[in-house]
Amino acid sequence: MNYREKYKQHYGIDFGPEYEVHHLDLNHQNDDIENLLLLPRKLHHQYHFALARLPMANGRLDVDVKIRGILDGGQAMNAYILSALSDFVDVYYKCQDWKDYRAYLDGLIPNIHGIQLGGAA
Repeated sequence: MNYREKYKQHYGIDFGPEYEVHHLDLNHQNDDIENLLLLPRKLHHQYHFALARLPMANGRLDVDVKIRGILDGGQAMNAYILSALSDFVDVYYKCQDWKDYRAYLDGLIPNIHGIQLGGAA
């Protein structure tokens, strides 16, 4: 059974191709249910795009931002990193709604964001 079907079966839900199942640890060999998170396809793609913009080393953010005066030279890389980090944080917070939805499916909290799946295939 693939991880998409595993997610559907575990939670007793159905969803269509407008949703994707994300591997939280980015390891597609780890199909443990705790490592899987349902996301809308567009948000999933935004997450990976934002993550790809960040400088990473061994799965960790690897940045060295030197705070300088606004008129100092050499700000282009700092500006890029801060912009990329800001974009990632925005997408990350949108993903949190879907972590809450998984907690709802686990019976831990109410459906606080009112997420209703549509387009089941």
